[in-house]
Amino acid sequence: MTSIRRTAVAALLLATTTAFVSKPVSKPQLRPARQPTRVAPSAALPQVVATAVAAIPKAVCALKLPTIRQLAAAPALYALMSINEYFTHKYYQHAEFNTSPWFQWLARTFVYGPLGKKVPKTRGGGHVEHHAETLDDMTLKTDAKWRSTKVAKSLDDDLYRGTAFTWTVTGIMTFQMLWTTIPTFWLMGYKLKHTFMCLAPGMLLHAAVWNALHPNMHSLPDIPISDGVPSSWLAWARSSRFFKFLYVNHEGHHVIGGKGNYNVCCPLTDHLVGTFIPEAQWRPRARSTYASWHGEELSVEQQIKNHVARESFGLGEVKIAPGAKKGDGGGAEGWVEKAEVVLA
Repeated sequence: MTSIRRTAVAALLLATTTAFVSKPVSKPQLRPARQPTRVAPSAALPQVVATAVAAIPKAVCALKLPTIRQLAAAPALYALMSINEYFTHKYYQHAEFNTSPWFQWLARTFVYGPLGKKVPKTRGGGHVEHHAETLDDMTLKTDAKWRSTKVAKSLDDDLYRGTAFTWTVTGIMTFQMLWTTIPTFWLMGYKLKHTFMCLAPGMLLHAAVWNALHPNMHSLPDIPISDGVPSSWLAWARSSRFFKFLYVNHEGHHVIGGKGNYNVCCPLTDHLVGTFIPEAQWRPRARSTYASWHGEELSVEQQIKNHVARESFGLGEVKIAPGAKKGDGGGAEGWVEKAEVVLA
């Protein structure tokens, strides 16, 4: 009995002891790295390339070419803008509406007459005064005597002295354009929304060209976005051949006393109706300059501004033969009297 008990205790101690004995840890065997499977060049690759090349002509043929209507949209809008610019410049800005029997009859018969009102006079938005102030070299009269006149004072409230295409003017011209653009584009098959999608950027582009050209060529400040389409949008293009042509064309407009070259940004209508005057014809008539007008009252600071403005168009020195007498306004002659009439 005692021997059996001793045997049981010994077995229990042996089992307990072996539970706390750590087994030796065997090192894991490292597996050999898997070698990437080499992919042989596909034998079908040349066939894929050949199929893609063969599909190119089909893809090109699938492209829709612009229709005649789409190709005609931009030229049609340009023509309408040129016509509008011509008539606005000649009859509104120059106030020739007031002396035109044809326009007076139209206004009296179809607009103001039925309303029992008298046809009002057009003032021109300061443009008549601008002509009176501009010399043949595109500089402005700045002497104290001129600035004290009623005509000059009428421009003092305008930083750009009647040369800028402000947001208000842009809106007015856009409204004017609607009466010709909508019917024309309707006849071309365009919906109203597509007409506006064409007209809106066209009007912005017109204002951008005007504001990059007109104020600067008269040595006036550039137009910021707060006042109109910024001059900076196209100021970089002033030395281009297109802007040089516009400058010289408008230069001639002033030299000949505003009797031709009415288109400023959209040359076309002048050529169609015979009012385009080439430089060879008007250049010999140019005679007044900033120096000849001001004499001893010449401002060196203003002369520098005038030179910088002209250089921005890459035109160099003014091509005007010296000899004009002091006080000779050149193409500005007669505009003072016109301005006094519209201001009366």
